[in-house]
Amino acid sequence: FYSMVVSLATGIFAISFPFLPRHLSLISALTIGIPGFLLALMPNTEKFRPGFFRRVVVFALPAGLIAATCALVSYDLARRVGEPVLNAQEAATITLFIVATAVTLEAARPLNLLRVGIVALMVVLFVSVLLIPPLSSFFALALTPERYSLVAIGVGLVGAALIWLASVITDRWRHTKGGPA
Repeated sequence: FYSMVVSLATGIFAISFPFLPRHLSLISALTIGIPGFLLALMPNTEKFRPGFFRRVVVFALPAGLIAATCALVSYDLARRVGEPVLNAQEAATITLFIVATAVTLEAARPLNLLRVGIVALMVVLFVSVLLIPPLSSFFALALTPERYSLVAIGVGLVGAALIWLASVITDRWRHTKGGPA
């Protein structure tokens, strides 16, 4: 959903796309692909509950909107302080990774040491990309003490808090009488 929102926003507001394709490949691998694969292999003792699609959509819509908005805000703030497009793209990517990691943590519930370890490993891999020169060069990403890096982290942490809040709200709504199953 966040990809659709970002695509629409870039068209409507006539701004350059805030990511390089390799940025989205990295984020997708570390927040969707690899952890999703590993989490799907874990044993599940929960009984089948109807309404899977509705439960997913009820959380995915606000989470996608939060992720897209945070990435675009980070990108816009970096551009407003005079950063070149590549630095603004780095800021948007770092922000999106932080928010998408919060979404992954919510999707991994109920959390246990192994599930948290999988998400922590993805964070370590992302930080490795930011800090190891051949990887940061290939992915066109770096974490520097520039203003845009601090903005990216700050906006990402705000987004992660909003993901947690959205999760609390959607969980309550889904478990009340009037909400979907």
